[in-house]
Amino acid sequence: MILIHDVSILLNAIFFGLSLFLAVLLWNQRTSYRLSNRMLSVLLVAMAITTFNTIVRLSYYMDAMDFYQHISNVALLVMGPSIYFFVKIRISDPNDWKWAIHFVPFFIYALLLTMHAIMSFQHAIEVINNLAFLTFVIQWVIYIILTFYLVNTYQNQTKQTYSNLEKRDLGWIKVILSLLLATLIMRLVLLAYSIVAEQILDVVGLNLTLIFAMITCYLGYKIFKNPALFVKLTSYSQSKLSTKDLQFYIEKIESVMTDQALFANPKLTITELADQADLHSRVVSQTLNQEANQNFFDYVNGYRVKDLIERLKSPNANNYTLQALMEESGFQSPSVAYSAFKKVTGTTPAKFRKTNL
Repeated sequence: MILIHDVSILLNAIFFGLSLFLAVLLWNQRTSYRLSNRMLSVLLVAMAITTFNTIVRLSYYMDAMDFYQHISNVALLVMGPSIYFFVKIRISDPNDWKWAIHFVPFFIYALLLTMHAIMSFQHAIEVINNLAFLTFVIQWVIYIILTFYLVNTYQNQTKQTYSNLEKRDLGWIKVILSLLLATLIMRLVLLAYSIVAEQILDVVGLNLTLIFAMITCYLGYKIFKNPALFVKLTSYSQSKLSTKDLQFYIEKIESVMTDQALFANPKLTITELADQADLHSRVVSQTLNQEANQNFFDYVNGYRVKDLIERLKSPNANNYTLQALMEESGFQSPSVAYSAFKKVTGTTPAKFRKTNL
């Protein structure tokens, strides 16, 4: 048990320092996403504070630094809003400071703790601490769900703009959000059963904070290395287009797609298609949505699938690898090619190739 304590203290100390280091780097990073990065810095600092609390509780200084538990509780109340607005500000770039309202619970609790330090209302502080932790749990669940919604909305928007999502896939951040939520649930389960095996569960429960720190440090590192990992996209408003207009526009779009084989460009964007069709990007987006009942991503991949089918049927198809044929059709990712092909044909490119030998 002593060894577990020592290793736990060491690991928590490492990630305490790493969290602060990444927070400083992100806070001072020269980027157009400064406010978003600073929200992530706040999350990392809060994580460092709670990680240090774990070190205190696992060491022999718990009684001497008892008040630090309150500081740690204060830090918990900025985590949920910080991760949510880190994403929201990055993809929507708000020009006001209304987001500060979401930090009201943090300020209220900090004020109550300050009053407690001055006037010492000892009987009420335990109730206040419990309410603060309950607020954190509710906050964390709500903000994680809201962040999931933001990420899903963002991914849907990218499909309206790009034909290749390989570098814009945010599956990794969904994994991070799921792990953060799962870690909290595990912590709550351990709290519920703490009476059964208090000492062991306390060590395990406290080290779940270490998992939190690891996950947030990974997020901080990834964003620092790739500041433009996901950014604001242009949102196209809908205007009134007649049936005749829509028909004219879709024919124009289909013409340039076919005649110029624009789908073969793996990095094709809606702006490039609009330029070739001599239309506004908003008109192209709306026409595809209303006339073709597809977003830009699925529309372009539909052409790529048709082209790939023809290539697979070609007599000299066996002279090329399947990946080479996919790339010739405009697919940059084999997984996307397989998914799009199966969606249209009901089978995979490999099986289709075998049946057409």
